[in-house]
Amino acid sequence: MLRVTARALLCLVLVAAPVGFVACGTTTAATGVTPITGILIRSDALVSGLGCGTGAGQVFKYVAAVASDDAPTAYAFANAFDCFADGVFSNVPLPETGNPSFTVRIFALNKAAYTAQSAAVDSADPNKVGALEPTWTTTCHATQQANIAVLAVCDHLQAVAPPPPPPTATRIELGTASFPSADGGMFVCGIDFTTVRALFDQAPMQTGAITCPAPLVIDPAVANVTYHLDIALTTGTKTVALATGCTAKTTAGQTTTPACPAFN
Repeated sequence: MLRVTARALLCLVLVAAPVGFVACGTTTAATGVTPITGILIRSDALVSGLGCGTGAGQVFKYVAAVASDDAPTAYAFANAFDCFADGVFSNVPLPETGNPSFTVRIFALNKAAYTAQSAAVDSADPNKVGALEPTWTTTCHATQQANIAVLAVCDHLQAVAPPPPPPTATRIELGTASFPSADGGMFVCGIDFTTVRALFDQAPMQTGAITCPAPLVIDPAVANVTYHLDIALTTGTKTVALATGCTAKTTAGQTTTPACPAFN
């Protein structure tokens, strides 16, 4: 049975008392522990309402970036944390005077968003975290005190709207496998012609020789105008058939197919 003497118990109770209150003898040298100065982000509070996991609506990983309140986007420190792990910044330097306030920006990602940019997330480069595309984000605040790990106070995570898709090109495209002839027949690629060319009234004014059956494409095309085209079917230097007066009315961000009369 472990027995504790009255004097030993008194020493345990008064271990934090000022020197001079009690003199406790010991046969073991005391080990000093340096208090930690830093910032603590509680994971369970941060992801409340979402939870951790691999689903689209769950947090998988988050990046925390720390900056002075005086320059809240000039991040001095950053680190990536698994969803279930508390975010800890230890031994954050304090100025010689005062207890500075810090802004902590949170970039939280679901599994798909993390997978798409895992290298950038895991590197947690303070100079590049602002370019991340998170699923949710929020801001926390912490006022540091010497020798204390201060708890950051965070707003609720807010969903980030996905970036808009890149604009679709305005283009004209015409298949070249075959074309109707004026006599009711067909001009067939590889039999009656091998290449197709087009002249039109918008810059750059013409296409090169397109080897059929690859489509004849004008990309980019001028948006919201009507193209007038003359299309020639050729074999080598010989023009086999020609259609004049083809038209294509373009629409911004869409592909238009020219309408042509029969070839002759």
